[in-house]
Amino acid sequence: MKIIFSPYLYHTSYKPNNPYPMLHPTLTFAEVIKIIKADPDNLNMIDSFQEVYGPMPDQIQEMPFWEYLCEFEPIAYRATDEFTSFDREVFLRLTVSSLSSDYELQLNDDEDLIPDVIIKVSSGDKSRSDKVNEIFDFQTGKIYVIYVKEQIRLCIEMKERFNRETILEIRSERIKTWKERRENLLAMIEKEAARRRRNNLLL
Repeated sequence: MKIIFSPYLYHTSYKPNNPYPMLHPTLTFAEVIKIIKADPDNLNMIDSFQEVYGPMPDQIQEMPFWEYLCEFEPIAYRATDEFTSFDREVFLRLTVSSLSSDYELQLNDDEDLIPDVIIKVSSGDKSRSDKVNEIFDFQTGKIYVIYVKEQIRLCIEMKERFNRETILEIRSERIKTWKERRENLLAMIEKEAARRRRNNLLL
């Protein structure tokens, strides 16, 4: 069984006109589902999902993968201004829970101690790493759609017992990895905050 889905490719070296006018920084989950349903290439996936789970809901909390996403307790992270009204928590949960990409939490020397989330994608001998803060708004929306499609496909795959056991095992490792990385990051933030407090007292 193939678990890892084709990774997305996006470019941040320039800002082209938005070729996906339906993808914007205020994209809601209901709009994501509409985009997925409107693509003819997704018809088989949608039919397979609905055969098992019934009509596809337009609220992420009603999706069969929501319980899995809830295992990934969110954090504050840096994003572009256009991303302000975007559902940051849902995007983060989808990013760190994905089986098709990896991520890194990077703490900088900024005054507010808000970390960067770096999405890392590999395909063959090619790899790419980009900070969410540096991904343009429509590209963020495109990634959002891809991550949701991945979770839908995994739900379909899980209807087979062998696939279910394999996916659950991989998901368990993903949850463990997130908890460890999150705890390490929070510890680093607290350590740096304490250091700054001590330095302020010495001034």
